[in-house]
Amino acid sequence: MNAVLPVLKEDYHNLSQFLADFQDETRGPQFWLNRFEFWWDNNPAFSGEGTRGWLDKEGDKIVGFLGNFPTYFQLAGEPIIAFNATTWRVLPEYRNRSMNLFLKLSMAAKDSILFDTTPTQEVAKILEVFKYRPLPREDYRRSFIVTDFAKFKRALKLELGGKFIHSLTAEAMAMVQPWQYLRLKRIKPHDTLQVRESHKADETFDDLWDRTKAIYSHTNVRSAEAVNWYCFGEKNQPKKLFGCYQNRQLAGFMILKILEGRKIRKFEALDIWTDPTVAGVLDALLDFAVQYAKQHDIGLLILPHFNIELGKRIRQFAFPDRNAAPRQEYFKYNPKRNLEFNSGNSYFVSFQGDLGFI
Repeated sequence: MNAVLPVLKEDYHNLSQFLADFQDETRGPQFWLNRFEFWWDNNPAFSGEGTRGWLDKEGDKIVGFLGNFPTYFQLAGEPIIAFNATTWRVLPEYRNRSMNLFLKLSMAAKDSILFDTTPTQEVAKILEVFKYRPLPREDYRRSFIVTDFAKFKRALKLELGGKFIHSLTAEAMAMVQPWQYLRLKRIKPHDTLQVRESHKADETFDDLWDRTKAIYSHTNVRSAEAVNWYCFGEKNQPKKLFGCYQNRQLAGFMILKILEGRKIRKFEALDIWTDPTVAGVLDALLDFAVQYAKQHDIGLLILPHFNIELGKRIRQFAFPDRNAAPRQEYFKYNPKRNLEFNSGNSYFVSFQGDLGFI
C-alpha cells in the first residue's frame, strides 16, 4: 500500500540511506544526517509541529522524498516563517507519483511564502505551470576578484566557466593583473571602521537588524539567532562571518563559504548587509575579504550582485561576468495578500531556498 506521509524524526535513518543510495549521489548517510540536524533539529525557525517534508512510501519502503526547511523571513515588514523546498528525489519507477509530494508542500505553504531556488529544467516548468514567480532580480551577474593569479592561471581551463573567463588568454592575463591592482586601490575603508571575523553573532547583530530592517519590506530576518544558524549550524559546510564595526556598533556584515576546487579554492559571498547611514562599510568588508583570502590560500573571491546598487559598487573593483544568465529561482506566496515584489522593496540573497547550502 502506498502513502504520502510527513517526515518524522524516527525516519531519519532510513531517509538518510535512501538519499545516499540515490542515483549519482556521492555523499554518504552521515552527510544527510548532518543536514537533517541543520534543516530541522538545530533550526531556530523549526518547531516540533513544523513541516520537515514528505515521504512517498510503498509499504515500509521509501520511494520518494521532498524536503522543506523553515527560515525566518520578513514579508511586508512582518516576521513570518518561510518554506524552502529542497531535495526532491523519487525513484524512476515511481515518478508518476511525484506530484503528490509537490502538492503536499504547496498546500502546507499556502498561507506563507515558499522558495524553490535550485530546480531542474523539468521542475522549473512545473513551477511555472503552478504560477510560481521568478525572484525579482534585475542583475543576475557576479563579479570576481583574483587573489592569487598564479593559481588562477592554472585553474582557468579546469575550474571556471563562462565565455568571459575563458576568453582571457595568457597575454590578456598580463594586462589584467595590473588592471585589477589599480581597481582594488579604489577600495577606501574609513579609518573609523574595523572589520574582524566573528565566530558567533551577538547582540550587536540584533541591534543592526533593528536599525535596518525597515530598508526592505521583503527580505531575510538577520537577527543574531538567524545569522548564527546560517553561518554555524551546518557541519557539512561551515561559513565565514565578517563583521564591520564603528566603535562598538556593528555597521554591516558579510557571510561567505569556501568552495574547494581541483586547482583553486574560491570564496563566495552568500549575504552582504550594511547600514546605509555609515559610509565605507562595503569597502571595509571587501578589503578584509580580499586580505583574508590571500592569507588562507584562496585564489578567487566571487561576489554576486544581489541588487543593482550593490552590483554597481562591486563592479568598480572587480571583473564582471558579462554572460550571466538569469538563474532559475522561484517563489510563491498567498495571492490574496496582493503584495508587490520589486528590486526596490525586496532584497534576496543566497539564503532563499537551499541555494546557499549546496
